Amino acid sequence: MCALTVFLLWFPGTVLDALWTLNPEARRGFQSLGKLSILLMVVVGSSCALTGIGLARNTRWAVQINSERTHGIGEKGDLATVPGKYSVASARKTGVNSGLVQLIAGEENER
Repeated sequence: MCALTVFLLWFPGTVLDALWTLNPEARRGFQSLGKLSILLMVVVGSSCALTGIGLARNTRWAVQINSERTHGIGEKGDLATVPGKYSVASARKTGVNSGLVQLIAGEENER
């Protein structure tokens, strides 16, 4: 999905632009960032790929990065959307993510 998003941002006006109808808000958000959105997606995609390789090799750094990225960063994003139109779902998810981060942090401290 990340590579597809980079392609769509890099080469606007292709036949694949019809895919933006699935999430027009994402398109507007990426367009508001301009070319910076391409760099952002390349960084995110690279981070995911490297973490995936590390997880496949069962490295400790990959597990730590994955848990922080998956739960910590996701929680911060959810907190930003709580006042918006997704408030009930975001608030519930934020509480779950907060608990998971604390659980993972507790397990890491015990090792």
